[in-house]
Amino acid sequence: MDYNYKIIHINTKDRWIFIYDDDTSMCDDEDGFVELVKRIQEYTNGKIESVGYIRYRIIGDRYNLIYQWDTLFGIVVIYSSKENVEHIKKYLEHFF
Repeated sequence: MDYNYKIIHINTKDRWIFIYDDDTSMCDDEDGFVELVKRIQEYTNGKIESVGYIRYRIIGDRYNLIYQWDTLFGIVVIYSSKENVEHIKKYLEHFF
């Protein structure tokens, strides 16, 4: 299935980036989350590591992002306070 990911909101206070699919709500579909994480993992040639319940990071990801999925928020990417959110946004959009 092709996903048309889109960043819909960036919460700079909590450092959360919210991503949805243009065509469907990602909140009900974990497959879209898995697909996005795998795309990034393949690009970075990194290793996916679990850091909590449906929270992952990719060893080799230049921004050390945390990728999270749940039925309330859908796909959320959590970034470090030291990183420039615009650079991270462009990085993520590369995989859309």
